[in-house]
Amino acid sequence: MPDGHFHMLSAGGSLGIQPGSPKNPVLRLLAAAHSSLTQAWMHLTASAATSAPGANIAAAAKPVAPVAIAEAAHDRDSPSVDECRAALDRIVASKIFASAPRVTAFLRFVADAALSGHARSLKAYTVALGALDRGENFDPVSDPAVRVTAGRVRKALARYYAGPGAADPIAITMPLGTYVPVFSRRGGE
Repeated sequence: MPDGHFHMLSAGGSLGIQPGSPKNPVLRLLAAAHSSLTQAWMHLTASAATSAPGANIAAAAKPVAPVAIAEAAHDRDSPSVDECRAALDRIVASKIFASAPRVTAFLRFVADAALSGHARSLKAYTVALGALDRGENFDPVSDPAVRVTAGRVRKALARYYAGPGAADPIAITMPLGTYVPVFSRRGGE
């Protein structure tokens, strides 16, 4: 890779780490993966910006990431920001979320950040400070609060869409491995 953090070695498929990388092998692997994903994302967004007029990342696939909604012109199948905010309001007003203020604060924080174009800043540290009222000394490696609450948000969303939100036209999900919510149209809408 151009950043010099790692490279794949031949047949064995082992990971070669360059000098200057973190000493902890897990942190080295995470740093390498982050670097690769960042480069891939930069490549994708750069090629989307230079593609034909009217083409955008949002048109490529469903569901639509909030970054694509906020930063690119979206096609008719993508929910508008107003539709996404209305869906968020319905969810947080439900009994499922009303009885869980920490889960509600988490979902509202990540959805608002994503819809206002700040999805890239949604990391464990920023979510801990913004949604969970943790101090600046929060350590996402040793404190699982954000990961645990994210799991609770995912379960609460599943309960919501299985119950009172079954007919909602817009779905909000939060895929594993990210705190960035995804907004998509449901069913044949």
